[in-house]
Amino acid sequence: MMDRIQEFLRDNDWQSLFLQWGLKVFIALAIFIIGRWIARAVVRALRRLMHLRELDHTLVTFMSNLVYAVLVTAVVIAALDSLGIPVTSLVAVLG
Repeated sequence: MMDRIQEFLRDNDWQSLFLQWGLKVFIALAIFIIGRWIARAVVRALRRLMHLRELDHTLVTFMSNLVYAVLVTAVVIAALDSLGIPVTSLVAVLG
């Protein structure tokens, strides 16, 4: 068993494997961080707009949370897709 593990470690090109997956992880993190930043900006603008329209505070909070949750879900799906994780079934479950 130990021989098989040593053979596996010796035969793989770790540098190219690290570069390939490292780049994918970096891109996924960038998508997630930038996407969350954009989602927060959209929710902040929506909140201001609803406050200007003098909507009920409870409705403003509910709608802001709902929009943020939908946007972050889309961002997470995009980040997972950039990693190569199949997300079609997840999207089908979410509707």
